[in-house]
Amino acid sequence: MRQYEVDGNFTAQHMKMSKPELDVTLSDGKGYMVTEVSYQSHLQQSLDNKEAKPALRDPPAAITGPLMLPISTSLTSGPLELVLLLVAWHGCFVPHAVVDFQKGERYMNMDYSNCNALGYHSESIQKALVIYDVRCQWSLNFNRWVKSSPSLLLPPGLEIIPAVGKFHLAAHKLSCFPRYSLNFIKGAGHLDGEILETLWAPFNKISPTARSMTQAHRQEMYDDHMRDSNWKKVVRIGERPNLAGEVNLQVVHLSPILSEKIQDYQKVSGGNESGL
Repeated sequence: MRQYEVDGNFTAQHMKMSKPELDVTLSDGKGYMVTEVSYQSHLQQSLDNKEAKPALRDPPAAITGPLMLPISTSLTSGPLELVLLLVAWHGCFVPHAVVDFQKGERYMNMDYSNCNALGYHSESIQKALVIYDVRCQWSLNFNRWVKSSPSLLLPPGLEIIPAVGKFHLAAHKLSCFPRYSLNFIKGAGHLDGEILETLWAPFNKISPTARSMTQAHRQEMYDDHMRDSNWKKVVRIGERPNLAGEVNLQVVHLSPILSEKIQDYQKVSGGNESGL
């Protein structure tokens, strides 16, 4: 089972270009961000379908307390933020799956990103775990929306397992916990579903520089950053081959403390757990 995590970055903003027709791209769609023309075509089709079927993507609210999603921005301001999708276990960015937001965190942006990621080298993949902050809402009509859109494609026979990251799940309704908690999904392992949050800090260091770039230049710089991030993970993933030995040393060091705590527990409980 392949595992994905998806989230939006609202620091990676971009100023609207005064003359976008003069923009020249050298690697459009060749890296981690999607092809611009195809993506804009999908957005227009989604807007047309939304006007024709206004109730298609209106799931019931599943979040309690303050709304977790950011405030929407003006449509006239141009592409503002990014949605990034990566492999949930190691935090590697998925090629051709990063898209721009135009007005907050909308489903039509997430749909395109997810379909591109799920279709990337997934011929032999039968199950995919997709972790998203509001996956409980978004997954309700996702398959129906894919079938109705010519720009959204999924590998045949792929089973998508929805989940919510452990940190964000605490803000959801109680009914979401047994259905979308990673603790109860077979094959998920000990996964928190929040690894993308750890990548925002280095990503946000370059965001101010890219804010006033042209769209093509910004796309190329983000592609280079994500490529560098993936490369560092590949070459550094085995830098601690003796990690198991280090853990064993810590266990040996903590053994006397643990024994003392067990003795204190037995005194309090009278030697059995029923005494508590």
